Amino acid sequence: MTICGGGRMHRWLLALAAAGALGPARGAQASVTFVVNNLDGAGQGFNDPTPAAPVGGNSGTTLGQQRLNAFMQATSIWGQLIDSYVPVVIDANFGALSCTASSITLGQARATGFEFNAPGLPPNTLFPEPLADRIAGVDLAPGMADIQATFNGDLAGCSNGEQDWYYGFDGKTSGAQIDLISVILHELGHGLGFLSGVDDGTGELAGGFIDSFSAHLFDNGTGQLWSAMTDAQRAASAQNVRHLVWQGDNVSAMAPMVLATGAPRIAVGPALSQLEGALSEADFGPYLSAKSVRAPIVLGNPLDGCAQPPDYTGVIVLLQGGDCPSVQKTSLAESGGALAVLIADPDGVAPPSSVEVPLDQNAMFPVSIPTIGVTDGDYSLLGVGGETATLDADQTRLVGTDAQGRMYLYASDPLVPGSTVSHWDPLARPNLMQEPNASYEVSHDLRMEAALMRDIGWTPFCGNGHLDQAEQCDNGAANSDTAPGACRTDCLLAHCGDGVVDSGEACDDGAGNSDTAPGACRTTCVKPSCGDGVVDPGEACDSGAQNSDTAPGACRTSCVKAACGDGVVDPGEQCDHGAANGTDNQCATDCTVPSISAPTGGHGCSCAVGDGPGWRGSALLFVGLALLVGRRRRR
Repeated sequence: MTICGGGRMHRWLLALAAAGALGPARGAQASVTFVVNNLDGAGQGFNDPTPAAPVGGNSGTTLGQQRLNAFMQATSIWGQLIDSYVPVVIDANFGALSCTASSITLGQARATGFEFNAPGLPPNTLFPEPLADRIAGVDLAPGMADIQATFNGDLAGCSNGEQDWYYGFDGKTSGAQIDLISVILHELGHGLGFLSGVDDGTGELAGGFIDSFSAHLFDNGTGQLWSAMTDAQRAASAQNVRHLVWQGDNVSAMAPMVLATGAPRIAVGPALSQLEGALSEADFGPYLSAKSVRAPIVLGNPLDGCAQPPDYTGVIVLLQGGDCPSVQKTSLAESGGALAVLIADPDGVAPPSSVEVPLDQNAMFPVSIPTIGVTDGDYSLLGVGGETATLDADQTRLVGTDAQGRMYLYASDPLVPGSTVSHWDPLARPNLMQEPNASYEVSHDLRMEAALMRDIGWTPFCGNGHLDQAEQCDNGAANSDTAPGACRTDCLLAHCGDGVVDSGEACDDGAGNSDTAPGACRTTCVKPSCGDGVVDPGEACDSGAQNSDTAPGACRTSCVKAACGDGVVDPGEQCDHGAANGTDNQCATDCTVPSISAPTGGHGCSCAVGDGPGWRGSALLFVGLALLVGRRRRR
């Protein structure tokens, strides 16, 4: 069964809410292929011919081409993190989206439907279209796109020229630019399954079945999974701030690798029984994990903190929203002697949004005291009874998890349509891709999101213990990148170059194997040796197959250079009898022929030249000696 229209739109406050990819083209293939259908008309969106200069690695020369390139880059990033033999098809375009004085819809995206009880799917669970295809191994809705996405085609107009898209690949935005790739990555995450199918307001299950995302939602206040709750209990849990968490092995294992430690906390004396204590952090000034504060709380004067303050020496100042940047409020309070600043969430939502400002504003107002966001409810309790607050950090807690290390989901009071439940809590540090508010600090890191994808069913083919397409082997948990002869974790057979000395190999340094580097393990996994054509340590020369013990001037087979005494007459030598040099009077130890001195006095042989018999005999004797000498020299 297909439930069409099961996805929902997502709105990010002046920042995020989009998904997709572009052009009638295929995304870069790694583990999954994305097919992107361009639904824009001539001259619009992805077809916009407006000239543009290449930026941040995006080589497009028109706005349309840069948008297309950004989409393909985003699909390439996701494609390296999830596996599927079924392509993910995306219908995408740029169009008119709603914008008001307080919010701009950057984009909207959804899976085109949910599948359940199809062949190959776990029973009685809803799966978004692309995930259902991946698990079933076939396209369960052929001819239909898996994800639909629309992006704001007039961001500059909606923001009165204050914001526009950044199309570079490097995330180096300037001013109030919005990184398009981050928006695409975020919304692709929703289309791929980071999305609850439950009605947040009523708690009603879509089609009466739990979905693959909501099946992992757990309320640590009630101790129940959403799958075990009534509709009313789920609706209440969606607003149970800092109690809705993700229950999944892959996310829990990834959290310590991604998140910082030192969760911010507040303690007040005298105690306030209704204090929620849900905090957020600023992206400027020190975190409480680095600088704790204990001091009385006073209300700001003025309340928005946007004017020169009175004497704040030794206190924590409590401020409301205002027209000036948050970092300016803190700078002014610090100039009056404040030790820390608490700022109420401007939208009156719990938990409070992160207190963030553009990087250029951050640079304008350097501050050295902490700034913490508080809920509107806590603001109304603090600062009116002379309370003293301790602001510090729990150094045993990851920032964005509960005490058991489970990731917070965005339970909010009141509900924020399009944001509640289907995002991480904004407390997480560093900021994560699937948070409800975009960050000015751009990152394309999807490790936490990829871990969640594994929890809901985007499990890698390699490592499942089944020999899938393009795999040479798969022994499941026994796959290893360190055990000799094991199937590797990329599901390739053990081989020379994998960095493990397997049977039949003398060495293996992986990427360090080389047929040219002196002393390196060779690419055939044999140790360096004389005759391999590389001058290794201890060798004077090595010409490989050209090494010779008979060729004049050649490097010898023992990888020593040709030399006098090796039995070969090399260039510059007159002779070389090897070990016999200097002993046979025919070749000296320096490989020269010894000179013969002429005889003196009346002794010795006298050769006369004449016509008589004596001449002929002398001549014959001379020739015979010459021949004899020649024979000696040929020995």
